[in-house]
Amino acid sequence: MSTTVFPIVEAFDQPAPRHKWTLLGTARITDGLELTSDEGQQMGAAVLEESFRSTADVVIDFDFMTGTLSATGAAGNGFCCYLFDASAKTTPGAHGPALGYSFLHRGGTKEPGVSKGYVGIGFDNSGDFATEQAGEGAMQDPQPGLVGVRGPGDLHEGFPWLIGTQVPGGFHGGWQDGLRARIALIAGQLTVTLFGNAHPKGVVVIDRVGLATELPTSFKLGFSAGTGTARAVHRIRNLRVSLPVEVPLLLSGPETSAWGDTVHYTATVVNRGPNDCPDVIVKGRFPAHVHGLHLVCTCSGRATNGKGTVHGRDFSQPVSLPAPGNGPESTATITLQCTIDDDYLGDDVLCTASVGTASCTNTAEKTTDSVRTTVVETTITPTYRQIQSWQDGQVYVITYEITLAAVERKVTWWRLWFGGLPEHSGLHNKQDLWVKVNNDGFDGKDVDLESPPNSTIKEGDPLTLRLQVGYPSKEAAGEGELTGLRAHERQVGPE
Repeated sequence: MSTTVFPIVEAFDQPAPRHKWTLLGTARITDGLELTSDEGQQMGAAVLEESFRSTADVVIDFDFMTGTLSATGAAGNGFCCYLFDASAKTTPGAHGPALGYSFLHRGGTKEPGVSKGYVGIGFDNSGDFATEQAGEGAMQDPQPGLVGVRGPGDLHEGFPWLIGTQVPGGFHGGWQDGLRARIALIAGQLTVTLFGNAHPKGVVVIDRVGLATELPTSFKLGFSAGTGTARAVHRIRNLRVSLPVEVPLLLSGPETSAWGDTVHYTATVVNRGPNDCPDVIVKGRFPAHVHGLHLVCTCSGRATNGKGTVHGRDFSQPVSLPAPGNGPESTATITLQCTIDDDYLGDDVLCTASVGTASCTNTAEKTTDSVRTTVVETTITPTYRQIQSWQDGQVYVITYEITLAAVERKVTWWRLWFGGLPEHSGLHNKQDLWVKVNNDGFDGKDVDLESPPNSTIKEGDPLTLRLQVGYPSKEAAGEGELTGLRAHERQVGPE
């Protein structure tokens, strides 16, 4: 039996489900999969009639809600997600404390559990799922609001108590509370994580508990709920059953930089198994106040990549990451290059990234990351003075002497800007300058000058640069002030 059945997605948002289900007892489709209404002595179950290989690791995600409480103020009773032998007859478990999975032996009442059950995870508002009336063994001093686990059983036998964790406040809430559960069965171990508006990153309540090693050939999945004297609505929706992968993301980049610098951020993803993940998407956003955005992806192991894209500041890179198997881990490294704007005078810039997959469920703890780069102050102090001025034909020329002083350390490569020139003004002698002219100012933008490599400015030994600015007239030149004069050391050398 293959794993092509995954992912199984069922929203329960239509009168007719997308997949084949068997509804038992009080179960029906209304505002999700409703297992019980707000009435007593009910048992409702729903079984997905699509089996999957029992040796496949799976992750089961679903939203849930419990409706109004009974007049007694007690929450009844809870619901259960369970797996059973796909070859068994689809039968409901007992009501009340059994939550529709295990048997109920209470006084003269003897109701059977499901046939050939493997594991039942109970979300138990009453606490009775942990007592001996709902299976073999019990939790010492069970309390309301338990995530409880019972193991294999068949009708009136088995269903041993395995473990339980009390959840403060239980499982009360409507859809607006964002309640969601994740049940992961990986390498024979069970992990249960709860999510909600109050804890969006999730809280692990059952952590890698070993389950029975004797497995049927295949499993079916069921949901069930029970009420007794206490009662409540129990509903499920947005179910997703998929193969798990562990694909963490790490984003790295410089802690500090300066305006005008070219910076590199690196997003790394690796598949640590246990399954192949053919549709990984690494996406994110370049920082604001940058230009020259560029993306390059390199792969190792058996990883391969598709074509990455950059739209505006947003980037996306598709990657296929096979499971490691006996070889090296499949790894993809996405390098993001950009240059901080020359005129950015803020404190920092932020780069973000995330990793996702549509076919699998990523169980990695870290699937998003960000790097904040502080834009440091310049290591060069520029000053200027006017040396002379004269009329050169129709151009009024002022010669400036600009002094660049290193602050705290030697500088070997630098860049200089100034602006605020009148219209039709700019460098008059750029052909005579020994520095590189990135922009001469005649386009209305800042004059932009860059030193050649190894143009050293030593601390205590300033460097002097003379240049000429041509103005359309003496009147246009005014006082000849150079506004926005700034310079700084470049962190990345010229290419």
